[in-house]
Amino acid sequence: MRSVLTACGVVTLMLLAAGTAAAHVRVSAPQAVAGQPATLDFRVPSEKEVATTVRVSVRIPSGVTVSSVDPKPGWTVRQGAGEIVWTADARDAIGPDQAADFTVRAAMLPDQPSIAFAAHQTYSDGTVVDWDQPNSSDEFPAPTLKLSGYTTPAPPKPAAEQQPPSDWQTPLLFSASGLISTAALVLLVLRRRRVRESARRI
Repeated sequence: MRSVLTACGVVTLMLLAAGTAAAHVRVSAPQAVAGQPATLDFRVPSEKEVATTVRVSVRIPSGVTVSSVDPKPGWTVRQGAGEIVWTADARDAIGPDQAADFTVRAAMLPDQPSIAFAAHQTYSDGTVVDWDQPNSSDEFPAPTLKLSGYTTPAPPKPAAEQQPPSDWQTPLLFSASGLISTAALVLLVLRRRRVRESARRI
């Protein structure tokens, strides 16, 4: 009997945990690839028992180019600089224990492993829930989309080391040095001769 009760308790905890995770605002995009277009679906649940969700806003991070926002019956959409806002009509708000989907079409996703969107959910009682925390284990995590096809930056190349002269360059360097020394010696001898000749003439 104890084992049965223990098993039931474990199952109940698992269901509660799953329900809590599912209640988060989430973003999904089938086969989202870095640097490619995608259809983003934001799923917004209404967690309050008596109040309804009347407004949803999503911040669009830099690197994401929005081409269009799908219309949603009963909701008015407003697209501003880096933000999309949906406002519900009185009878079309998201009721308790319900959820709604909001679709955004992106012309281009950034070349990075994931994208975090800050979302803000407003209830009919005036409560605003900010879904903008960085970690998935947080109480109000930001909706995050993982991307495939991310290009890992190549490590910087080390500075090129100075190479020693090759075998054929070594004799050439000595020859050039010898020619320069010889030329300098000749010039010195000629100069001394001119000085002597000038002294004799005087």
